[in-house]
Amino acid sequence: MVDYKSLVMTWYTRAVSEDYFSKFVFLYLAFVALLRKEFFVDVKTDKEAISRLKDSVKIRDKYFHHAQTNDIEFYPKLASLTKILSNEPLINETKNCSVVITDNADWENIVEFFYTVRNNLFHGNKNPEDLRDGDMVRRAYYLLRPLVEVMLSFYPSTLVIDGPDLKKIGDIDDSRGE
Repeated sequence: MVDYKSLVMTWYTRAVSEDYFSKFVFLYLAFVALLRKEFFVDVKTDKEAISRLKDSVKIRDKYFHHAQTNDIEFYPKLASLTKILSNEPLINETKNCSVVITDNADWENIVEFFYTVRNNLFHGNKNPEDLRDGDMVRRAYYLLRPLVEVMLSFYPSTLVIDGPDLKKIGDIDDSRGE
């Protein structure tokens, strides 16, 4: 039987080597497994875990620091997405609501953006050949990846991946369960 940590590492590895739709799906699988198994183990649904993540100041701060430190294009990418969504919000097809990121510090809506892209892919009618669908998935991947890397930093000794030195990120310690 494969343990979830091995699966998370497999998903993360595939998330950095496939097309963007596959990359996002594998990255999201790693993300939600980490969220439910490492951070918010007492929740019953992904939605509850997402809600708790939105309230985690320490994870938010580590995310922004890691993203800015490892990708000089992070904030320009985020600003570009903010502008796009202000003109045409992303509709969550399962909840019949929309997502707009108000600025580069809008953590709650950035997290909601990941969740909405996931919902639309898994439950909606997304097409890899549709330019907007492809663009939203690609942007979600780029913004979610630093968060997964921060989350993976809790057990860096198991990492067998290329990329930033996750050991340098440091512990989030008290953020578990917050």
